[in-house]
Amino acid sequence: MKRILIPIILFMLFASTAYAQVWNTSTYCLDNSTMITTVYRQICIEGACDNVTRKSPNVCQWGCNLQRGECYEDPITRWIIVIVFVVVVIIIIYILRRRFYG
Repeated sequence: MKRILIPIILFMLFASTAYAQVWNTSTYCLDNSTMITTVYRQICIEGACDNVTRKSPNVCQWGCNLQRGECYEDPITRWIIVIVFVVVVIIIIYILRRRFYG
């Protein structure tokens, strides 16, 4: 068992150092409805490195935030979260009021 396991471990160690990748991702808004995602990748195989850049456009259904470089989320989801939060706060106030003021 040891005779098989040790070469496998050594192979895995050297194979992982021979092939390495570094990923960086950035996003920005091209206009009010399109977000561009840029992936920068450096691939190194046995000391020879190559830089690869890939851009992909994403259509933002509810618009693109130009300052933050991200798509706006669904406004209905945002309103549902606000309404649930308000209802929970009202219930907590009601429970605390009944408990302390009879």
